[in-house]
Amino acid sequence: MWRIATRRVTFLFVLLTIGPVTVSCFHFVHNTGGNPSPGSKAFGVFAWGADSLGLVLGVWLAGRSGVWRSWTGWVRATAYLFAYAYGRMLFSAVQDWLGQRSSGINGPAGPVPFRWPGSTVEDYARPALDLLTVLMLVWLLVPLFTIARGSLADENSKSKTAATFSLASILGWTTTAALILVWIRFLTWKGVSPQTAYSFMTPTQALTEYVVEYLPSMVIEVACVFLLAWGWSGKWWLPFITLPGALLMDSFGHKALYAVLEWTQGSSFSGNVLTGSALDHWSYIAGRNCMVWAAFGVARLTGVRFHRFTAAKEATRSSESPA
Repeated sequence: MWRIATRRVTFLFVLLTIGPVTVSCFHFVHNTGGNPSPGSKAFGVFAWGADSLGLVLGVWLAGRSGVWRSWTGWVRATAYLFAYAYGRMLFSAVQDWLGQRSSGINGPAGPVPFRWPGSTVEDYARPALDLLTVLMLVWLLVPLFTIARGSLADENSKSKTAATFSLASILGWTTTAALILVWIRFLTWKGVSPQTAYSFMTPTQALTEYVVEYLPSMVIEVACVFLLAWGWSGKWWLPFITLPGALLMDSFGHKALYAVLEWTQGSSFSGNVLTGSALDHWSYIAGRNCMVWAAFGVARLTGVRFHRFTAAKEATRSSESPA
């Protein structure tokens, strides 16, 4: 029981705090003046990449199929989503506050105090964008778990089941796709949604940009995350092999993607950290994949790992069940 409580409390705590912690590390390396050393720059960009816990949340929502069969599972999922959303708001609030402090902006009584977010519509801009990413991750990962006949399950649970293509799962997957379209429409709704990059686009423009540029990148990230999750499901040495594999897949996959996009569209991605210097490129990729790798490692230590169910296992389980 203590392992379950530790896992859930830790996940909630990290969902709330990972954004403020990582943006603080990046700020104090890159935005406090001076000429940081290459090691300091690498650490700052590594922290930036480590702000990727949305990948883990997406895997949890898609892979923990057993939690959707009870009301307590729905409560946990809701709590995680609220914690993640408010954590993204804290990310933006801390980023703005640190930027004001470094710029020397003062109020009537001295330095500008930190303001807890949630009172204005613009506070919800960051979670609105990142929750769209989580929805897209779930939409991509559910078929992947189903094809692999796997799920994230407790080691001691007697109700391990593999995701299957059923009418309910197909309806759920279709509903998620509809929610993605509605969410993109909401982000482009001028005067209603918080101001983001999509506020200046039409729904068609926003959907086209997301599908052409962000969706292929997300497919690469999903493949890396799935590889890391699978790595923690086997022998003790397997995670130490899958981590370098995920790093290489992430790096060369995105290099190929941006080369193709630049060739087909004539677009320049010079402002993207993944197309920057080798130091920034590898530091960011290392931060993202190491965060996901560590998250699944903690899950394994606290009793949850990826389980793949074969026909033989399911036949054995059926034969052991009472008639």
